[in-house]
Amino acid sequence: MLDSKLYQLFRCSLLAASLAFAGCSAEVSEIPATPTRIISTAPSVTEILYAIEADDLLVGVTTYCDYPPEAQTKPIIGDFASPNIETVLRQEPDLVIILTGREELEAKFRQFSLPLLILPHESVDAVYGSIYRLGEITQREAQAMRLVDSIRGELSQVQDALSGRTPKRTLFLVGRNPGSLSDIYAVGNAGYLGELIRTAGGVNVIQDSQVPYPKISIEQILAENPEVIIDMSHGEDLTDAEVTSILEMWDSFPTLTAVQTRQVHVVESDIFLVPGPRMAEAVRQLARIIHRLE
Repeated sequence: MLDSKLYQLFRCSLLAASLAFAGCSAEVSEIPATPTRIISTAPSVTEILYAIEADDLLVGVTTYCDYPPEAQTKPIIGDFASPNIETVLRQEPDLVIILTGREELEAKFRQFSLPLLILPHESVDAVYGSIYRLGEITQREAQAMRLVDSIRGELSQVQDALSGRTPKRTLFLVGRNPGSLSDIYAVGNAGYLGELIRTAGGVNVIQDSQVPYPKISIEQILAENPEVIIDMSHGEDLTDAEVTSILEMWDSFPTLTAVQTRQVHVVESDIFLVPGPRMAEAVRQLARIIHRLE
């Protein structure tokens, strides 16, 4: 499976998406009219607050909130999986923002009667809604509208650039045992990443799953025979030798079209697991990979 940061992002994305598909939605409790001391417990929330020029209200972020780089100058409340409640309390926040799916974290915060905003990020539209909501509560409505309009415009540009191209059958892996093709988790057709794949001109080969990140087998991969394989299931900061080793592992399945056409790609960016302002860049990267765009 993924290591530290990417694994935690994947794990929380999986929880959030699973709850959203079970019918859960955003909740709020006692949000002040104009919060001035905000804690963000998710990289996507932190990125949105910076993008709508509300970063001056941030008094705490996680160790994984590293984009933009200035976010790491804010007080650190702990990691993405388990922020430190005592550190949060010392910041005296008047609003704490978490994502759906963080039930244990929500329960901890509620024990201290902290005002919570709980946002769903399981789809592109949900991200747009979160941007609008954050713009509203921070009185940055105009900035939020501009950000959403900009993202929509960039996604439309990608789709225009792909006009006339045949969508390619794509497999995106987000987890597996290191060094082997076992305990494999893929992006399903439902959910945020499945939506980005479609926008980038891909046809997800995992069509029938009702969950965002289903567990699959190598036999299923061989049967589906994707034209493009995107493998993000290995961690971060890979050496050239490690990338070569991953590609050689896939080469042991020469009947796969993606192997035959050299369309197996090793990626290690968190941009695909942070549903926020950089989703347009994520789609551009996917389009370049899937269709070999320059």
